[in-house]
Amino acid sequence: MGVRTRRMTLGLIGIVVLVVVAAFLLWPRPGTPRYVFLICLDAVRPDHLGCYGYTRATSPRIDQLAGEGALFEDAITQAPWTLPSIATVLSSTFPCQHGARRTEGTRVAYGGVPLNFVETLNSHGFETSLFTGGLTLNGKVPAAELSEAALDWLSERLDRKCFIVIHHYDTHSPYTASPECIERLDPGYQGRFRYRFGDFEMLRQARVGRLAEVIDLSPEDLTHIKALYDCQIMRGDSSIGIIADSLRAWGRLEEAMIIVFADHGEEFLEHGSIDHGQTVHEEILRVPLVIYCPSLITAPRRVERQVGLIDIGPTILDAVGVDKPSYFEGLSLMPLVSDRFDAPGSEKRPCGLPASCLISESIARRSEKKAIRRPPWKLIYDPFFGAGELYDISNDPFEHDNLIEIHPLTVSRLTDTLLTMQRYYPGGWCIAWRDLQGHGAVRGTVRVSGKIIEALGHNIFPEIDRETDLLVVADDWKTVRFTARAGPDWQGIEIRMGGKTDADLAITLGGRLPASTAIGYSVTQPEFPLALSPSQAAVERSNLHTLFGNPEVECVIYWIAPGTEPTATRKSQAELRQQLKAIGYIE
Repeated sequence: MGVRTRRMTLGLIGIVVLVVVAAFLLWPRPGTPRYVFLICLDAVRPDHLGCYGYTRATSPRIDQLAGEGALFEDAITQAPWTLPSIATVLSSTFPCQHGARRTEGTRVAYGGVPLNFVETLNSHGFETSLFTGGLTLNGKVPAAELSEAALDWLSERLDRKCFIVIHHYDTHSPYTASPECIERLDPGYQGRFRYRFGDFEMLRQARVGRLAEVIDLSPEDLTHIKALYDCQIMRGDSSIGIIADSLRAWGRLEEAMIIVFADHGEEFLEHGSIDHGQTVHEEILRVPLVIYCPSLITAPRRVERQVGLIDIGPTILDAVGVDKPSYFEGLSLMPLVSDRFDAPGSEKRPCGLPASCLISESIARRSEKKAIRRPPWKLIYDPFFGAGELYDISNDPFEHDNLIEIHPLTVSRLTDTLLTMQRYYPGGWCIAWRDLQGHGAVRGTVRVSGKIIEALGHNIFPEIDRETDLLVVADDWKTVRFTARAGPDWQGIEIRMGGKTDADLAITLGGRLPASTAIGYSVTQPEFPLALSPSQAAVERSNLHTLFGNPEVECVIYWIAPGTEPTATRKSQAELRQQLKAIGYIE
């Protein structure tokens, strides 16, 4: 009887321990938020919000949260378009690490890191949910409906810890606005974009850099387009007010943490285009970031230090008392806004990048560009052309003055820092040219021994004017043809291939190209057609400046070893799956 009693006692103790542990996981620690809202306003620029100094009253509810919480004046996205940006938010890793990026001519699904912070929250007792308005951009779910749906979900779980993501697409192109809003913001406009801007064909032209050649936007048009955009921001702002008002009515606002941000900015012809995803300039990279959390942020803060969207996951985990995974590249922002948190001691991110540096990358529809930002400096780097632009963003926030020729030591240091991250640096063949002698058009054909993964143009934009710009990959993925108007600035194509040996990766190049040519590091006057293997034309990425810096060379042809990006194997496997699906063998 005594043994049985002791067993029952031990069993009851075990049950009590489990209950205590479960209560610890399911109930927030004292002072930590119970309800965490992560609200993304797609494509919103900070300079169109009142709390960042905008004169138009687009964002009274966001302004209120910022006035009672924390506003980050220099928040930077790690990618200029949605897929890689949001994957960075979730994983707290850079696009070149998590893999949700444009590569191999397609969009590659997220899956490059073992765990994201939402899964971490879930394992610590948070119920999680996502509400998105972007099922199709021509049929966007209105922002107010998303907020109401999220509140309906939360109303049934007020006794639990909850994490809710809301991604509003009202502010994503195409922009539409009600007559009432337009009459208030731009009543005198009677042009073609009065209530809507951004049909698919127009945006396609913008995304290949040819909008100015196809459509002539007047100053009045551009002013009105911004008015349409602002009307969309007002709708998103109002929906955030719905969240705050409902929490206050329930008596739960003090238990909430509300983070408002944008996944990227938007371009309004500052660097020649409209939309996003095409550049890594400031109008695309700078985003709003506001954190409201009355239990932890007891006085309003404005943070001038550079921070990134990569820091959001660690910040939320820190706020709710959960340790972040060791591989997270982001840093908690709570020490910057609350006295309850100790400042981080590490000066390096796990990848080796200094904590003071942030990288933005993953161009959506053009050749890859990377930006490394270490205030006051920002370097824009092309993995095939090398360093191209350097800006002092403290004194030149609109990036008007390219200082790359004036500060070569700064360029070298930033390039070296960027290249320490040996992840996703596309490799393969590059053929680049410029016309210093007035030769006119350049034409060429490249035949490969193996198989082409992808061919991209640098400053050559096909599909709009086929008589002068052409970049075509043959159906068998073995031949590339190109034509371009040559000028004094460097243009070119890059060809990525599958294969491992010199024989697999060899090419034969023919056509009309400038005579003064560098093959690898050797300057010559080759005869075409020209057969080349990687070993004959190999260069180091860190030495690209020597190739393009020779004033007498008008053409460069070289091979550059790839980084750790997905190989042709993945593409071949994907093509095989598509073929099997097409014949009904698999679903």
